[in-house]
Amino acid sequence: MRHAVLSPGTDRVHVRAWLGADGCGAITGGMEGATVPRTEEDPVFPAENIRDWRTLNVVDPDGSKIGTLESVYVDTTTDQPFFAAVITGFIGRRQLTFVPLTGATVSPDHITVTVSKDLTKNAPSIDTDGELTVEQEPDVFAHYSMPYTGGVRRLARR
Repeated sequence: MRHAVLSPGTDRVHVRAWLGADGCGAITGGMEGATVPRTEEDPVFPAENIRDWRTLNVVDPDGSKIGTLESVYVDTTTDQPFFAAVITGFIGRRQLTFVPLTGATVSPDHITVTVSKDLTKNAPSIDTDGELTVEQEPDVFAHYSMPYTGGVRRLARR
């Protein structure tokens, strides 16, 4: 099953994403190092499962489809999912558009992000066979008014 990612601890869980009883998980980027008590009903999914999210629809808070998830870029300092590379556009003009995953929820058949489809329309993008360069990273963060510290590669594709 496709679900969110938790990182196991001993009697506590380092939060990467929270999986609710409804099968949905909330990605909690920005809660670096946050922990919550671990209970037996807390499912733990290895980080590799973010690859299982590929091909899920990515939708905005109103349910409008933004595109299809191609890959996830993680923050290199926390290894938490941070941006989705979403296939957008029309046949023959497809591109990968970067959409923040902070506060997103993961369901079995889609990912709901916290930004509007309209905001993603002018977001930085790359060719579908391209790779985000370190020179392009600041533009991705700036588009969504997110802080960026240069000098170190911040995003890695998973």
